[in-house]
Amino acid sequence: MAEPTRVIIIDDDSLIRMLVASVLETMECAVVGTGEDGDEAKDLYQAQKPDLVLLDMKMPKVNGFDALRSILAIAPDAQVVMLSGMSDTTGAESCIEAGAKDFIQKDTGPEALRANLERVVQTVQATKE
Repeated sequence: MAEPTRVIIIDDDSLIRMLVASVLETMECAVVGTGEDGDEAKDLYQAQKPDLVLLDMKMPKVNGFDALRSILAIAPDAQVVMLSGMSDTTGAESCIEAGAKDFIQKDTGPEALRANLERVVQTVQATKE
């Protein structure tokens, strides 16, 4: 059996962290860390070396874009996927140009969220093999 995909979730909304974690755990993923702001993202990444980082774009202190840049500075091949509650995709496009692998809207409903997470996890698993 394949190793579970190791994921960290960085989002300032604890309900979103719990929702995303519960969906991932049904998909043979191991949530190895969670954080509330971009400051925690880099430290968690270095401590856990996850296969996937799910990173909220809008957070207090350090936003997702800056956290993305700090993670990619230490691990240029990191699999970082941005999460956003905003329907405006301009910020998401900037993050993808900066090196994020994908973008998921959080407020699409549980089925769409699950489908998007499955797509992202399959991509990460394919790069691990």
